[in-house]
Amino acid sequence: MQIFKNALYLLRLLPLLIITMSINSTPSLAANLKFETVTLKNGLTVNLLQRQEIPILTMSLKVKAGLIMEKEGETGIANLTSELLEMGTKDFTAEKLSDEIDFMGASFGAGVEKDTADMDFEALTKDLDKAIYYFSQIVVHPTFPTKEIEQKKEEIIADLIRQKEKPGTIARKAFLKELYNKHPYSHPADGTIESVKKITQNNITDFYKRNYLPNNSYLSIVGNFDKKQLLSLLEKYFGEWKQGELPTLPENPKELTNKEITFIPMEITQANIIFGHLGISRSNPDFFKIRIMNYILGGGGFASRLLSDLRDSKGLTYGIYSSFATGLEEGSFIVSIQTKNESAKDALQGILEHINKIKQKQVTVQEYEEAMSYLTGSFFMKLDTNRKMADILGAISLHNLGNDYLERYIHNLKSVTRKDILEVAQKYLSSEKYKIVIVGDEKKMGKQEIIKAFQ
Repeated sequence: MQIFKNALYLLRLLPLLIITMSINSTPSLAANLKFETVTLKNGLTVNLLQRQEIPILTMSLKVKAGLIMEKEGETGIANLTSELLEMGTKDFTAEKLSDEIDFMGASFGAGVEKDTADMDFEALTKDLDKAIYYFSQIVVHPTFPTKEIEQKKEEIIADLIRQKEKPGTIARKAFLKELYNKHPYSHPADGTIESVKKITQNNITDFYKRNYLPNNSYLSIVGNFDKKQLLSLLEKYFGEWKQGELPTLPENPKELTNKEITFIPMEITQANIIFGHLGISRSNPDFFKIRIMNYILGGGGFASRLLSDLRDSKGLTYGIYSSFATGLEEGSFIVSIQTKNESAKDALQGILEHINKIKQKQVTVQEYEEAMSYLTGSFFMKLDTNRKMADILGAISLHNLGNDYLERYIHNLKSVTRKDILEVAQKYLSSEKYKIVIVGDEKKMGKQEIIKAFQ
């Protein structure tokens, strides 16, 4: 069994070599990026990308069953449902299913994001029939045993208790709550101690039935397979999955109308600060322009303005970054930094100065060229394993980006100009309407001075 797993690991590395060799060959690269989409009789969208070079198959499923589908009072149920899928099915106990998957040298993983519950199953091509059968058992026929529910709840609650000592986690959860208010994007993925305690088997079963539908899901398969055989097996095993009425998405998050600072007292030497406001949805046509703009502002590590100035020049921090987290609905723009309590005001001042600066003047030619070089070059690293590729194909379907998205990606980046970067900075960055969350020692940071300066 371990030999199978070691062989599987080595085989996973081969796509990186194949894609790297293809970078300088446009026709070859284009062929590696083309995929086909079919729809099963039950409405399940299936993306197919053949990589015949290695005898391995990766299946990745995205179900619109993330935090966005949690109703009021259901905080944490999306994560708990996802965690329990493999904990017992119609034909297997949790232990038996785990043993079967392990025996064939395969792997299964599950997790939850803002918009989706994500599952992946990877196996050798020779085990195609068994792989699809086991995967369908997990997705289509979970039983959610009471014993497993209670055990998983205990594990989650224990982790939530440990999180109370982590200032970064406290800041992030508080920021999302302040930013999104009652929108489900405000929910912590793992819930709260109180909410998790209240979740019952009936709650989980109801959430599953409402959201885990084939016509609400996207299955992407990358690797070595025979298309006819694959589709026949998918209809055989996943065809039992019955479609239903699609759940409706909540209303978009409400735009901010003012500045607001939230202080969370904690006796620590480093203040944890998150500054931000609403961002964009993934379908926003300005996505690529914003991606380059944010790389220059704070998403590019040592190449970014925020880290170069606040770390290297001013010595205020060891780390600072900015990011746009996109989703089916408007995500967030944040700047996150850890700094000495006494430097909190200076750090916030520096953040606002750089936001205003990138809104006032075009980025330099050097900044533009370095950002373009990195973002176009690193694109291929997103495709270096079957698992990464399958995940990207699912996102393409989820956000309706088009089957030529991968082929157009580099062109979309290179079509962005310095003028475009200035325009999106002016449109999507705000130094007037924002939320700030600070976890730290209020006395040392000068709470009243911060309020006076930034609220």
